[in-house]
Amino acid sequence: MMQKISESGLWFYKSYLPITDISKMVYELSVRNGVPVTVLSSCNKRIQQDIIAMVRKDCIDTAYNENERNWLEQEMAEYNTHGFFFHPQEMNEYVENGPFWSHYVFFDDNEWLNFSLCLDKVIIVEDIHVLCDYEGETDLENTLPMVHADAMERNITVVVFVSGDASDTIGNFIETHLFL
Repeated sequence: MMQKISESGLWFYKSYLPITDISKMVYELSVRNGVPVTVLSSCNKRIQQDIIAMVRKDCIDTAYNENERNWLEQEMAEYNTHGFFFHPQEMNEYVENGPFWSHYVFFDDNEWLNFSLCLDKVIIVEDIHVLCDYEGETDLENTLPMVHADAMERNITVVVFVSGDASDTIGNFIETHLFL
């Protein structure tokens, strides 16, 4: 994944569960590898909750023994009550307003892709329709090559999640630009 993400341009990720797959991708890129990303999605809170759950699971899974695991589970359950972690304190980086979300993952609520508003070199897009009105172009057949060229020029990687098969006009472009 890290090799592909370093290739600038427009890439497509086929998924029938895009929010789940976006959460996994952001977790892999940002939590595990420290890559800052911008996410264009209508489900930002869900993605954030999924990632926090993955980080919690990692923390619990690395416990030395059953007693520590039980203690961590109990301490982490307190997060639901208080909104922050007493122990382990490093988990507070991932709470809703923690520094992780401003330094590594930026959620953009815009309904369209705008490179000038994206600060990161990796942009993850939930739905291809975000590209429908790019630079005044509304026909995806013309838009996709434009986005690809602009992303390459700016050295940005854009990963767009798509489900199912696309029409023939854009299907060929998507098939030649698959992320995985």
